[in-house]
Amino acid sequence: MQPEPGLCCQEGCESCVWLVYATELLDFYRQKYPTDTLNRVKEEIGDKIESPSVREYVMMELAMADKRFRDMMSVKKKKKPED
Repeated sequence: MQPEPGLCCQEGCESCVWLVYATELLDFYRQKYPTDTLNRVKEEIGDKIESPSVREYVMMELAMADKRFRDMMSVKKKKKPED
C-alpha cells in the first residue's frame, strides 16, 4: 500500500516508508514481470516521492537490492546439483 501523504518525514530514514513500499513493490513485480522489474518500480514511484533527496535515496537502495537479487539468482543458476 502506498504511503499516505505526510507519513514520510523526508529525512531518508533507514526504514523510510517509501523504501518499504518500493521494496514490497519490487518483490511483487518480480513475480508478475520477471524482466525490467526495477525500471517498472522506478517509473511507478518516482514522481510520487516529493523530496528529491529521499527519491534519490530510495532509487539507490532499490538499485542495490535489485543487484543483490540478480547476483544471488546467477549464483543459484551456476550451482549444479551433485550427482
